[in-house]
Amino acid sequence: MPFAPLEVDTSDLHVGAAGNPMRFFQVVLIGVVILSLGLGPTTVSAAWPEKSISLLIGFKAGGATDLLGRLVGKGLEKELGVPVVVINKGGAGGALAYDEVHRAAPDGYTLGWVTGSLFTTTNIGHLKWGYEELDPVARIAQWPLVVGVRSDAPWQSWQDFLVDAKSNPNKYKFGHAGTGSIGHLMNVALSSQVDVVFVPIGVDQRFSALLGGQIDLLSAPAAGFVTFSQANKMRALVVSSEKRVPLLPDTPTAKEVGTDFQVDLMYGVFAPLNTPKEVKDRLQTALKNVTSHYEPLQKFVETKQMNLEYLDGPALDRWLMEQNATVTRIMKEVGLFQSRVTE
Repeated sequence: MPFAPLEVDTSDLHVGAAGNPMRFFQVVLIGVVILSLGLGPTTVSAAWPEKSISLLIGFKAGGATDLLGRLVGKGLEKELGVPVVVINKGGAGGALAYDEVHRAAPDGYTLGWVTGSLFTTTNIGHLKWGYEELDPVARIAQWPLVVGVRSDAPWQSWQDFLVDAKSNPNKYKFGHAGTGSIGHLMNVALSSQVDVVFVPIGVDQRFSALLGGQIDLLSAPAAGFVTFSQANKMRALVVSSEKRVPLLPDTPTAKEVGTDFQVDLMYGVFAPLNTPKEVKDRLQTALKNVTSHYEPLQKFVETKQMNLEYLDGPALDRWLMEQNATVTRIMKEVGLFQSRVTE
């Protein structure tokens, strides 16, 4: 709750023969206490934004996450009328950028381009605070993950693979972007009935590793599998999202094959905790317009098989809580979860 402004009668602040030294001392003491306790709320000019805004991206330049974030930044520039400066701060699955946003002043001039790795980095121990310690502004898009195999693999469906894997424990190698990643957790959830070898193959070489036979299965964003499926080089078996991918209409969702795991790669804009409501309101209005009307963004997500799915407010808070609970549950099952509570 904002504090009411302190009203002080200054008529008796003169100190002298006719002044009141005790009254002066009392007023000064009150002022010192207020400043020392930091009781004044963060103030933001009604003219916000009055200068450039920094958008931190926790991944290298040139990847899909970076390009999508830059397009959102360009759209914000048009909506807000000030430069949006993209700063790439890669490392620890986005944790370095998230931590910088976490430590920034809540004045609307430092924002974070956040992915689903916010859930993994806060639960695996890369960050010593929870996802709730950033202020969610809006979810912009989601990117379905797909599990697939080479087109010459013997399995026509996920059930075919499970039957084979049960008879051949630890024979098959299941690739993913990295230990603790959303893809890794998807692999774990899907394979709970069988024993497989999970391989952190990385991002850059994952499709070539599958085609080259270093791994037998792979989880990766939908766009790559659509491309290779259309070229008859790969076969998609499962998608992570609640709904099927339009260009992979015959590929069932995880829920359809009996796995309680619906976690796509999320993309959104977050701010430091306690960012003023008026700033968030303006950002949300601008981001809604960017999502709905900024054509370069819409074209990009179409080529990448992403889904523009804007969400903010209490509905976003509930969705984030559900996603975090799912990630936490699976991390605990495989021993990756790191509690932030210290003795």
